[in-house]
Amino acid sequence: MKNSETEQQYYDWPRTFSYNAPLTIVVGARGIGKTYGLRKACLKDFLKDGSRYVEVFRTKAAARVAAPGYFDKLALDDEFLDWQFKSDATGGYMKRRDAEKKEPFQRVCYFVPMTAAQQKKQATFARVKRIFFDEFILDRSVPFARYMPGEFSRFGNIIDTVTRQRAGDGTTPRAYLLGNAVDLINPYFTALGISEPPKPGYTWYAGKRVLVHSAVQSEHDAEAKLDKTLAGMILDIAGDESEIASATQNVFTPKGDTFVDRKAKVAYPLVSLVWRGNGVTLWARMGEGPYYHIKKGISEELTKQGRVYYFSKDDARIDFRAARRAEKSLRWIADALAHGKITTETPAEFETLTQVVNYLGLSI
Repeated sequence: MKNSETEQQYYDWPRTFSYNAPLTIVVGARGIGKTYGLRKACLKDFLKDGSRYVEVFRTKAAARVAAPGYFDKLALDDEFLDWQFKSDATGGYMKRRDAEKKEPFQRVCYFVPMTAAQQKKQATFARVKRIFFDEFILDRSVPFARYMPGEFSRFGNIIDTVTRQRAGDGTTPRAYLLGNAVDLINPYFTALGISEPPKPGYTWYAGKRVLVHSAVQSEHDAEAKLDKTLAGMILDIAGDESEIASATQNVFTPKGDTFVDRKAKVAYPLVSLVWRGNGVTLWARMGEGPYYHIKKGISEELTKQGRVYYFSKDDARIDFRAARRAEKSLRWIADALAHGKITTETPAEFETLTQVVNYLGLSI
């Protein structure tokens, strides 16, 4: 749809739905209507066939913050003026305005925090058609923002919990991840092998099971946002070109000086880490000050010296005792990450390192 004043094109969910992908990832500039449009489509599903949806949150706190006023914008939409809405930390409800006072609200959606996924296994979820997770890409410049261990798998487990889909039973739940272009290195892109910014438009991954849409605004819409919105004006005054590109043009913003590179020819291994079966080694780059590089694999030299930290056992379960022993010894890694002093062979190695640092509770 278009806004009558700015003629800005909002996100086209019907087109994305037409691909019928099991998992759809939409990455687009802020304010193009990704979240609003998907919630609206879910409400229309409910009115059409009674199906419900699930919105996933990373934490219980995030769900509590979203609950008040969750439907405020949708309630003003012409298509829902005949409906009343309410929401709490468990989800959202609606009923017709002309319904009798005693008539109960009907549940339209469930809120499921990742941190409460285990408890939710005992809950009942009925007629779930769509599951989505908004802002799945974290902005690492935000203090204490961190991914959960095995987050992509956790998202899959939540889908299993809320749909209880059986092979061949004819049900077709669909999942969606929505995000902004703030950090290319994240567990979702790592799992899909995405190490470069996705090409504009639609691209299939994982054998046509995952559809990624890099939704790029037109130059006209990007300029209008920069010139005619308060946020655009402030970013323009601040002169932060990378943030402007991320907010208006869907250009991924590199955080600090961390980047993908090759290991220097002259370097020596400092420490090896094993996290959930994935081994990486940090190398010091000679002659360049305190700069480091992450490379896949465990150093034989460090193994002999006893300088390998095992954060997981052979079955990939976390070894809590070993992790706690390593906490003080590895604080320097968090500092190096925070100051952009670490390069990485691929995004996968970087993600393994950040998961270790996040697990130890070290701020980056």
